[in-house]
Amino acid sequence: MKTASISARLVVLAFGTALTGALPADVSITELDDCLRVQIDGQTFTEWRHKDWAAPYLYPVIGSNGENITRHFPMRRGVPSEEPDHSHHRSIRFSHSDVNGFNFWWAAGKDQAGHTAEVKLERIERIASGRTGEVILWNQWLGDGRLVLREKVRLAFIPLENRQLLMDYDVELCAGDRAVTLGDKRDGGLLVRVAGTMKVENEQGQRFEGAIRNSRGEQNADVWGKPAEWIDYYGPDASGRTVGIAMFDHPANVRFPTPWHARTYGLMTANRFGTDHFRAHYDDHKTVSCRPFGDACAACASHSGDYTIAAGTSLVLRHRLYFHHGDPEAAGVADRYREYTADSDSAVARMRVLHADRRWRELIEQFEREDFAAWPAAGAGKASEAFHLRGQAHAYLKNGKAAEADFRAALTGNPQNALIWLSLADNYAVNLRDEPQALAAYRQVLAIAGRPNGWLPISATLAIARILTDGVKTAEALEVLTAYGDMDDMAPVWRLKMLRAYGHVYAAAGRERESLASFREALQLELRGESGPTTPPRSRNGLPLDDTPSPDSSRSEKPVRRSPPDGAAEAAQFHAGTAKVDITPSEQAAVNLVGQPLRLRDPLYARVLVIKDQDLAVAIVSLDLIVFASQKVIAEAKSRWGVDHVILCATHTHAGMAPRGLIIKPPDAPDWTRNGNDPADSIDWPGLSADPWYAATEEKIVAAIGQAMQNLFAARIVAGKGRLESAYLAHNRRLVRDDGRVLAMWDNPDRRPTQPVDPTLGVIRVDDQSGRTRALAVHYACHPVALMGAGVVSRDFPGAMVDYVEQELGDECLAMYLQGAQGDIDPYDLHNLGGENRFNIVRQAGISLGKGALRVAANLNAPQGTTRPALQVRESLLTIPHRQGDRTTDVGLLTVVVAGHLALVTIPGEPFIQHQLDLTAGAPIANAFILGLAYHGKGTPFAVYIPTSQAVKEGGYGAAECSFLAADAGEQMVRDAVTGIRDLMRQSNVSPVKTPAKTD
Repeated sequence: MKTASISARLVVLAFGTALTGALPADVSITELDDCLRVQIDGQTFTEWRHKDWAAPYLYPVIGSNGENITRHFPMRRGVPSEEPDHSHHRSIRFSHSDVNGFNFWWAAGKDQAGHTAEVKLERIERIASGRTGEVILWNQWLGDGRLVLREKVRLAFIPLENRQLLMDYDVELCAGDRAVTLGDKRDGGLLVRVAGTMKVENEQGQRFEGAIRNSRGEQNADVWGKPAEWIDYYGPDASGRTVGIAMFDHPANVRFPTPWHARTYGLMTANRFGTDHFRAHYDDHKTVSCRPFGDACAACASHSGDYTIAAGTSLVLRHRLYFHHGDPEAAGVADRYREYTADSDSAVARMRVLHADRRWRELIEQFEREDFAAWPAAGAGKASEAFHLRGQAHAYLKNGKAAEADFRAALTGNPQNALIWLSLADNYAVNLRDEPQALAAYRQVLAIAGRPNGWLPISATLAIARILTDGVKTAEALEVLTAYGDMDDMAPVWRLKMLRAYGHVYAAAGRERESLASFREALQLELRGESGPTTPPRSRNGLPLDDTPSPDSSRSEKPVRRSPPDGAAEAAQFHAGTAKVDITPSEQAAVNLVGQPLRLRDPLYARVLVIKDQDLAVAIVSLDLIVFASQKVIAEAKSRWGVDHVILCATHTHAGMAPRGLIIKPPDAPDWTRNGNDPADSIDWPGLSADPWYAATEEKIVAAIGQAMQNLFAARIVAGKGRLESAYLAHNRRLVRDDGRVLAMWDNPDRRPTQPVDPTLGVIRVDDQSGRTRALAVHYACHPVALMGAGVVSRDFPGAMVDYVEQELGDECLAMYLQGAQGDIDPYDLHNLGGENRFNIVRQAGISLGKGALRVAANLNAPQGTTRPALQVRESLLTIPHRQGDRTTDVGLLTVVVAGHLALVTIPGEPFIQHQLDLTAGAPIANAFILGLAYHGKGTPFAVYIPTSQAVKEGGYGAAECSFLAADAGEQMVRDAVTGIRDLMRQSNVSPVKTPAKTD
């Protein structure tokens, strides 16, 4: 609901109360011997009874229909719909159950409580009758007859239309020469016990017609213990018509907004001192009784929410009660609350709470039309804060222009406020994408705050470094960061952020050693905390941090020309051939898997490596695509070129081209990856050739295979692997929390250790007779997703890797990327990347991978124990049940063993990395690699994700969704692969080589 300006809607009474809709009724307050009687137009509204019990209370309370709307018991017994419980719940009163150890709430007496607690009238200071009424009186709170505190009570009565009424109930608790502690207890505060007809239910669970609602929209039992600005208890009175009592908490009160001790049996209490009771949800008063009636309440012993009023000081608490017709909407309870809190101090306090609770939309709805500039000049600071708070809400809601206007208005009244400048800068950076304006505003923060180790200048510094890094201005970014020196005096939380900023700048600059060192130091600092570790630090999921020095990223090694080895291995060699063909679509046709048009940034290629011995020829085709399958390519390669087996391997770049038949664009093209079925049910794989680009790509691949077959050369093939220590790659994106929930950790900008991962980098080096490296195939497992959604055609990091390797080894060498078991593996950086650095980090990741591959390749030697080169192939067709229903899908695997020291296993899907680890552990030879997203012509072309059975139990992306095969499908495939490798080794006279080829 939109509201008018505060200044336009205030009517201020003599005693400072906002009033809208007051009537010219006569309020009369009369002092009697045992009470103060309040009458409106001659009719009793209530009485302040201060003599007939241990503490004062208001009773009766006559509502707008002329019926009593608070409970009669125990003042009057036997009233239908009332239960004789909680005799201390006397209509309306203020009290607390632990005041320096005395229980004024229960007033249980010495026999039960071990002490007496009573509240006695000291004096009446003021009684005012007229159009409105006011009474001010003083009470003494006595424990065992001795003064504990003095209480000043102010009651004000404001008649409204239709016999509705506003009543202020303010208290000031005054400590004398001793401090007063209000203990953390559930029972305390301003209490209202509504009429029996208005309750939600009785304690036996019998339903009535009442209801409770708070300002946050929570209802009935859900309001208990929750903080809220107001609460409304409403239901039928004795006449059957709906009335309500709303209680307002004033923003000036301590711990605003108060938690509410509100029960469905008819109680509502504003108690800001029961914080641990409410936080820990000790909400069953039937089984957990507070002292003096029980000792089982753990919260009673905590004292975490105790509040102490220092000696000689006081605490003021302000409340307003609204006695109304109808439910909260009909009575306009929210509007009445806004009127009550319309002054600038209260408005800002409300805005602070909405801001702290992240209720941005409510803040805008309530204050969108406020003209803070019209507030009194004395409140200029408040107006500036109000503009700032509203601007922050707009900023969080991505309303960049509105946020900019509010921040600028806030600076008009407070131009040297560094926090407002920081908010303005963040809005320029995040919402308006105006980097020059953002940099200027961040630098203004530094101009105002200087460079102390405070959060404002450090935040600005980090933001400036981030913008410069996004622009790949790494030298400038380092200059900004190094202005803080060695950071020795910096608080750990900011030192942590600075170290990670250094890590990202160094990564953007391609300085891997420094980048890894910065991230590792940050992790050590985070794990060490204040006291330092007593055991080697471990990640949250138990994986030890790796302190292995990272390789020098500035150094790479090229395979050198090698002389052929002596012995039998020289006599009978393989033949190999290579080819590369451009398969880039036209920009007019370029779209990704979700149909998003793409700009051309990188050329896409199909790279072919043919390996042939005397009996067999195998073609491995690496394609810069997200997925690819073609029976036509496989059939024509055999018929035209005599290639026995073709392996079509997609690098899985998410910035690659997709043919029309694969596009996911609901509702016209449903998501075939998530429907729980074999994608072959939705996709006409042979029919993809209807797309002209796809058909042309098939023809190009067949021709490239033919070119490779025509360019065969005598070759020696060696394989090996090494450990990749990279500042860019990679992490397991499945975060299994302690509570069992699985979260998708799409990026990992802090480089936190995760598991399982496999840092293994596999390399297949193909040399000619002169020792020159003619092909280098690099096997690694990681999703190429960093440019997903960037709107470009790109090969992602695999493309950068092959470019780097070919640049280092020369034009005669073909490099190719072979995707591994990447189903749950992502690069560190994704959503945190911005600007040109998004492309730069992809390039740096590829270079990192390429340097690692060259280091491994340079140190590969021919394995010992082989007697002759042999190319062996085994095809499997596994019939695997679906996870749901009684259907099955055929999954084809191809296992290729090369010279007894290299095994390649194709899987037409996205296996999780644990499957690679299991293959490594089970295979009889060291260099056994899964080729993910690899199709060889048999079975389903694409089985989507292939999780582990444990991952299926845990759930999450890739396991509970986008996966349809039986939970143990991956384990079945790995077992079949291990069996196949063993069978092939037995069939040949090639001795198995379990020890990997030597690498440094």
